[in-house]
Amino acid sequence: MEFSDITNIFLVLITAFYAYLTYKMTKTAQETLEEMREQRWEAMMPQILIEPYVRKNTPILYLKISNIGKNSAKKISFSIDKEFWQFGERKEHFALHNKDLFKKQFGTFHPNQELHFALAQGFILFAKEENPLCPLQFTISVKYEYLGKQLYEEFYIDLKIYVGSEQEREPLVDEIKVFHKNLVSAIKHK
Repeated sequence: MEFSDITNIFLVLITAFYAYLTYKMTKTAQETLEEMREQRWEAMMPQILIEPYVRKNTPILYLKISNIGKNSAKKISFSIDKEFWQFGERKEHFALHNKDLFKKQFGTFHPNQELHFALAQGFILFAKEENPLCPLQFTISVKYEYLGKQLYEEFYIDLKIYVGSEQEREPLVDEIKVFHKNLVSAIKHK
């Protein structure tokens, strides 16, 4: 074997090694690009959030539905898996499950848009016996489109977490209540 043959073999091996490295770099770059596209898509998509909360200075639990994402959800529809009667009253206007939100599809739900629904007072929700009109656990599903893709999410709502909790008090409100109580008492004693 001549020197030129050994040189040629060596050059073929080096070329093959560089081809392999180029292939690996290209594949890694494609994977990185795909990951960046996915991260950008997720960062820009609508983000629906459904959560219960207690409104300050009231005994009422509410349900908040919001879009905390950067874009609108299109063709959006919600469904609830149980009947829920607001305030524990079986009156048609208190049938949360029959509100338009859970019966119709809507065109768009914009970023920072929020919906608030009163559920009931704590003493109704957390009575000794669970009120069948106000289930403490239920699931809300949402379907919507974003950039032509159909998305589906479920939100499991568990109100039991609020049992025994207290809301943050506003000192000024407490002082006004004490002042009012003292004023009423003073007026009665005159």
